[in-house]
Amino acid sequence: MGYKWITEHCMNAEFVTKIDDDVYINFFKVFEEMFDLKKKKKFILCNKIGKHRMNIVRNKRSKWYVGDDEFKGLKRYPHTYCSGLVVFISTDLVPMLYQAAIGSPFVWVDDFYLFGILPSKIDGVVHVDLRTRLNFHLMKAVRCYTKYGTKCPHAVVYAAYHGNKGFDKLWTAIVKDRQQSIYGNYYMNLPALSNPKIKPLSL
Repeated sequence: MGYKWITEHCMNAEFVTKIDDDVYINFFKVFEEMFDLKKKKKFILCNKIGKHRMNIVRNKRSKWYVGDDEFKGLKRYPHTYCSGLVVFISTDLVPMLYQAAIGSPFVWVDDFYLFGILPSKIDGVVHVDLRTRLNFHLMKAVRCYTKYGTKCPHAVVYAAYHGNKGFDKLWTAIVKDRQQSIYGNYYMNLPALSNPKIKPLSL
């Protein structure tokens, strides 16, 4: 339904982001350093899981149990996909994913279905790993931003183990070296795309 809504109402977006509610995105850093995202085509940036790298869980007591009638004879997921905590998708790809979903049998493991099975039905889709920009420890990210400010590399912080506690500390650390306008907005050091000295973050 998300793919459908974006296809019908939001194709003017520069790119699309899917975010879990226990994840913090530093959109200052995204727009300042990852601005090359909007020029990508058939592109998915995420915590990438390679083809045949993740075991299919057959233990019935597991939250991630997959029955023996699905992926018969396979021990590992057969396509590259994303863990769904945060996924950046080039806008051009969304209608293709929507069309692929219409003709694809549903698989309840949503990360594999949305970001693995559906892209596998489209020629030329590129998965790129976000891991160098990802921190799985909220308080380590707080310390990084407290010490290094805008030079801290983390654009995505996963906070599941903290129950979202500390998001306020993270926000305070992120904006400590940014000026606030009289309107409550924080300044952004947006790149001048015409400036040859500024290079986008390598993806």
